[in-house]
Amino acid sequence: MTPLAARRPHRSAALTAVLTLGLAVTACNGEDNGANAGSNPSPVPDVDAPSPEGMLTTDYPATVMDTGENPELCLGAIAESYPPQCGGPQLIGWDWDDQDPETYEEAEDTRWGEYVLIGDYDPHEGTFEVERFTPAEEWDGDINEHQVDFTSPCEEFHDEAELEDPDLVSEEQMHEALAVAEQANGYAGSWIDQSLNPNAEEDINDPDLDEEERLELEASLNDPEYVILNVQVTQDPDPAYDAIREEWGGMLCVTEVERGHEELRDIQQALMSLSVVQSAYEQPVENSVIVDVDYDDGTLQSQFDETYGEGTVQVVPRLQPADQK
Repeated sequence: MTPLAARRPHRSAALTAVLTLGLAVTACNGEDNGANAGSNPSPVPDVDAPSPEGMLTTDYPATVMDTGENPELCLGAIAESYPPQCGGPQLIGWDWDDQDPETYEEAEDTRWGEYVLIGDYDPHEGTFEVERFTPAEEWDGDINEHQVDFTSPCEEFHDEAELEDPDLVSEEQMHEALAVAEQANGYAGSWIDQSLNPNAEEDINDPDLDEEERLELEASLNDPEYVILNVQVTQDPDPAYDAIREEWGGMLCVTEVERGHEELRDIQQALMSLSVVQSAYEQPVENSVIVDVDYDDGTLQSQFDETYGEGTVQVVPRLQPADQK
């Protein structure tokens, strides 16, 4: 069975909103839903960026950005403007004259391109000294992203779709059900699993399909009859299940987890105050907070485990040891 993360089906605007609601876990919702009522702000660990002992690599094509001052290696978020905007460690030894003009773009006073870099990273000076580079067009490796399995934890839905009440199965009802879920005592997060859908995104590219058939196929990829709505709470799941079932007649899986949304949100906010953290976000499927950092040799992960408990925070370093590639 293929998880939703791997299938990447086309989604309608309504269903995209539902999925985003589940993955973001209402990060801006400050209401008390009972998950961590009266909890204190999460502690901020005293951490320092670990220094690598050897050369590191971006492991995948990363953006080199030059706004006319010093070229930088973008390891964090990139604003999708034109030209794009991003920043990171200052590159030492980078010369655009060494690059094929076909490998980069220019607009206004900005020049940028994507390359796999190998070199020496100094987290305290904020520099990356380039030893070798490969343009993205010449790179044939795999991107090792943090993979999330969206498969429902309720095994009774793993083989075939079973509807409780077909009259309560629609995108609108899914919105209503998620709104009810967010008000459940101990609400932790929610997401949808579409792995039972017999249609796949690659089917849209069938050259034998006419435009009408293609549109029908796209719509079928978001068929709520094949959606498993997954909700997590930190308390007895039965009351939440009963309340959500009044709005949703499709497949529903409500499970108990350790950490509630408010606790994860507080940890996320605490981590974002650290200079070593590029970004942090809640991951409801894994009931944890994912943290993107430039580099970690295990030191940061150990410190976060000690502060918040093992499994609460998952560190994802953007730079990897070059000698392991």
